[in-house]
Amino acid sequence: MIQFILSNLGTVIISLVLASIVAFVIRKMIKDKKQGKGCCGSSCGECGHSSGCHQDK
Repeated sequence: MIQFILSNLGTVIISLVLASIVAFVIRKMIKDKKQGKGCCGSSCGECGHSSGCHQDK
């Protein structure tokens, strides 16, 4: 097992870096969602889909 890891060390390191970046992005999206922030920067006037997101109830 150690020999496999050592022979593929570059791939293992890149995979760990990418996995941690993805985890950070997901964590940030969840945190923003809980705080009520949108993913579009909260400028609904400039969004082409604003009428579909915020319909009058």
